[in-house]
Amino acid sequence: MKRLISLTLVVVLMLGCVGLVACGGAALSSDDREKFIGNWAGSYGCESVGVEAVPDTMVVARGSGDLDFVITLHADFLNPDTVDGKLTDVNTITIPVQSMGGVPGTGKITYSNNTLTLTQMAFGITCEGTDYVKSSGIAAESGFHPDSTTSAFC
Repeated sequence: MKRLISLTLVVVLMLGCVGLVACGGAALSSDDREKFIGNWAGSYGCESVGVEAVPDTMVVARGSGDLDFVITLHADFLNPDTVDGKLTDVNTITIPVQSMGGVPGTGKITYSNNTLTLTQMAFGITCEGTDYVKSSGIAAESGFHPDSTTSAFC
């Protein structure tokens, strides 16, 4: 009986590390996501395959759940990608497999010192966006997501 209680306690504690709790840290909340919300300007490229960094804009808006985001990647490009992400750590948004650039890919957005870094991976290629800082422009608060007619860039 004592072993059953111990086992139950271990399972409950392990489940606490799934979902809204960052293992080894405090529970995540919708307040933790607020620093990500906004318009971000930085640079994006795939230097590992010879594509030099170009100016880039990312729009991060609130998603439907407390820890969810709707993210417009490359908002100023001709065909921006709108993807869903989830806060998985106090300073990390994880983008699960979904279409990015017309192919399945994953991504991660990291917050540090008031800047964002974007890492996208597909077909063994990693591309990075760096030094994104908050900027004015497209209204992230409203959940605006540009379509292919918003810009002629790229």
